Amino acid sequence: MFEFLIPGYLKRFAAFKEEFISGDSPEKREILKKKINPFILRRLKSQVLSELPPKTAIDQFVDLHDGQKELYISLVNTFREELSSIEKNDLFNKSRMEIFSILTRLWKICCHPSLIGLDDGKRYTSVKFELLDELVSEAHSGGHRIVLFSQFTSMLGIIAEHLREQEISYEYLDGNTRNRMARIDNFNNNSDIGFFLVSLKAGGTGLNLTEADTVILYDPWWNPAVENQAIDRVHRLGQKKAVSAYRLITRGTIEEKIYELQKFKKELSDSLIGEKTTLRKMTIDDVRELISIRIKKHTPRIFKKV
Repeated sequence: MFEFLIPGYLKRFAAFKEEFISGDSPEKREILKKKINPFILRRLKSQVLSELPPKTAIDQFVDLHDGQKELYISLVNTFREELSSIEKNDLFNKSRMEIFSILTRLWKICCHPSLIGLDDGKRYTSVKFELLDELVSEAHSGGHRIVLFSQFTSMLGIIAEHLREQEISYEYLDGNTRNRMARIDNFNNNSDIGFFLVSLKAGGTGLNLTEADTVILYDPWWNPAVENQAIDRVHRLGQKKAVSAYRLITRGTIEEKIYELQKFKKELSDSLIGEKTTLRKMTIDDVRELISIRIKKHTPRIFKKV
């Protein structure tokens, strides 16, 4: 945008990349911040909606079950061999979609092994799904109303089936939902409906769900702004109750790596303009870091509050 509005102000992209991206440092960020701040007006929600009740973010970390761990490690080992071949033949840029597909399979194992369509006759469990079941029971018995986001509609389907088995009423919205407003109005106007299951991409914006007071992000997303937008479907003008937002993260996996990447992005963006942006594309070293294994034996759940 700066190159369009003020050509040359931040140098051409190649020079900008060399100085501020490849040469990233606190000193460089401060220089860049001073150059762009006069042109940026930012108003925080807390500045204009001071009457909003508090919002609490709770990061809940869990360890994979043994069966999940075996699946995860097996796929990582296979992926490492493929990645070495890709690097050897200089095919990284041409293989980005294939790489992302494998990363997504690792992601799905963290959510629930059944999402990757195994046909080995084994019955796998998901520690994260068990944690969700506990949260659902506690929230339902406590009269809380929950909006749950996941990027995988197949995961939303599993959760929906579980809610039906528990005879718990819910609403549902994904990219294929036609009567969006009818679903939203039904949830907001019917207190008997305790849950709203929403696809992260389809429902991250444009929804007003202030009748809920709890948000669950079942799986993390690369960009923290997308998660924050999802939480703000509940924590927005018209909300009268304190809001709790839970992030469910499997420890030592790609999910924890994404969580760490989110923190880096937030620190980087806050040091510049406060917006949730990223200044670099993923490299092969980034992929290696994402699939590095730090999985420990399954232990009782640890609750980390932020």
